[in-house]
Amino acid sequence: MIFRFFQKELTKTSNHLKDVNMSYIEHFIHSSKFSILFFNGSLKALSHAIIPSTYLTSSTDLIKKLQTSHHTNNHTDKQKDNEN
Repeated sequence: MIFRFFQKELTKTSNHLKDVNMSYIEHFIHSSKFSILFFNGSLKALSHAIIPSTYLTSSTDLIKKLQTSHHTNNHTDKQKDNEN
């Protein structure tokens, strides 16, 4: 049962890496950068929730940064192509 789970996850991982045209290491680095951005954004949003005068535009700034990320847009386009 555990073997089947890992076999299925490895297949899904392999397919995803092919879809985004990245190696495991490239994907790890890219996704880790997003994780750091989200973590930083989360701390700023929490700070803003507690003290509203802090980080007034940080959430909007992060959203704009993510929207203008070239690779993010390409990844989304590839996923949409695969869904059709």
